[in-house]
Amino acid sequence: MKYGNINDLYESYELVIEDILDAIKYTEERNPNFNSEFLENVVDFLENRKDNVNRMNQRELYFNRFRGLE
Repeated sequence: MKYGNINDLYESYELVIEDILDAIKYTEERNPNFNSEFLENVVDFLENRKDNVNRMNQRELYFNRFRGLE
């Protein structure tokens, strides 16, 4: 069973982050009293995970070149 690769995971995080940010913007336009603190914390968490995935991908590429797999 193939689960996908690191780039798919990275793109998924980007897509979810963009969607949440759009939802925050839309909701704040409709309801000025909306408190987006929780969703901003979720976006920060997802940005952190996306950065971790990117670093993991860079590390994997480096070690694959080092091992001669690329």
